[in-house]
Amino acid sequence: MARLCCLVVLLTALPGPAVGDSVRSVPQPPQPWARWTTPEPAGGYELLSKGPVLMTLYRQGARVTARSQEGSLVLTVVATVKDGKAAVELIRVQEGADPQRYSALERVPVEYRDKAAALLRLCEKKPAEPSDW
Repeated sequence: MARLCCLVVLLTALPGPAVGDSVRSVPQPPQPWARWTTPEPAGGYELLSKGPVLMTLYRQGARVTARSQEGSLVLTVVATVKDGKAAVELIRVQEGADPQRYSALERVPVEYRDKAAALLRLCEKKPAEPSDW
């Protein structure tokens, strides 16, 4: 018990800045994690992210897979691009745990059709060159 009282007395007796004194900040060394670099996508992937939506685009020859994830909604469009036009192979809509598959954009439910059409338009775009990144 006597040791604890002495420790308390020592800590309270340490000098601190007086009222009205300015406290100087000690310069901090640069933190290595402060400068994040964006890694280059591997093997034909293009990563697009805006807000709470994550989008990926994968190209392999003429076949393109575009995927969008927004909360519990996941849309996947698989298409083949020929002469700048994308032909739908598969559109997969998953809201929660129940995935649904469609073979054409017209068969996709209305509430998801605009987002699926946007992914299809994204498939039709010319791939970005590494020099554009």
